[in-house]
Amino acid sequence: MSFKDEVASDIIDVFLNLEEFGDKHTIGKKETICVIDEERFQNKQKNRTKSLENDGLFIEGLTLFIEKSFFKFSPHSGEKILVDGVRYLVEETKEDMGLLEIDLTRYDEK
Repeated sequence: MSFKDEVASDIIDVFLNLEEFGDKHTIGKKETICVIDEERFQNKQKNRTKSLENDGLFIEGLTLFIEKSFFKFSPHSGEKILVDGVRYLVEETKEDMGLLEIDLTRYDEK
């Protein structure tokens, strides 16, 4: 088995495993196993200059880890994605060995 095969196996068997890090979520209209990390997103936001905390609008967001093969094409900045029925905008997508790391935001009034 090649290194690439080992990494692909680890993504499914370890990282996206329901008994390890993965959870079931509905992305668009399809249920899949992925990882949602809100804390990672918040840490990234601290390092970004973009912030909307005026006029009663606040940015909420999350980082979504999902198999690249889930999407026909990798999501791009500005694209809308439904996560568990909530609409988010893609801020950034990174791919690493078959796993996508997607930063998603939405605006909320508080």
